[in-house]
Amino acid sequence: MYLNTVYSINRVRGYLDSYLLPTFGDFQIDQISSSDIQLWINNQAQKAKKSVESGVRRSKKGEAKDFGAIAHKLSDIFDFGMTNFGLQHNPAKNILFHPSQNLTRKGLWCYRTKN
Repeated sequence: MYLNTVYSINRVRGYLDSYLLPTFGDFQIDQISSSDIQLWINNQAQKAKKSVESGVRRSKKGEAKDFGAIAHKLSDIFDFGMTNFGLQHNPAKNILFHPSQNLTRKGLWCYRTKN
């Protein structure tokens, strides 16, 4: 149990340091909108798609293919704020993921914008 907890804490800290704080660190939490998060998701999708297409086995920092998990963790952070600090809504609940039909590796989900 302890090892799983330490692993989870380290993984979430990595999400914060590599993805969330560089993007949203200068915002007041109640000023982050669903459109801000959607733009970030779309950007992450493009980075992940390029990474998959390049054939590298390990993505660079900030270009993870599992950005969906990071987005869900962001939603968890907003839920925590609603429960414990009076935040009025969770803007991460309204984001959309668009599965790409152009996957280069079987079983890997990559997302793209509607364009």
